[in-house]
Amino acid sequence: MTQAADSRSYKEALKELHDLVQQLETAQDIDVDALPAMTARAAELLRFCQQRLATVESEVSRTLASLDPDDAGQQTTP
Repeated sequence: MTQAADSRSYKEALKELHDLVQQLETAQDIDVDALPAMTARAAELLRFCQQRLATVESEVSRTLASLDPDDAGQQTTP
């Protein structure tokens, strides 16, 4: 859990987040001393994934808008 989320891909971050959540959900005996670090890492990964999704959504929207001639100020001919 030492690698920063920013240096990972979305897929890697999501997998680590999933693994952490699964570990927290299925653990019979969670080490109380490790719990704050685990939840902090999960929060960091969640923020990274949310930010990455927002960035990708914005990029896709811009790309799609550039394909629409009406959005580019051009008139379509009937």
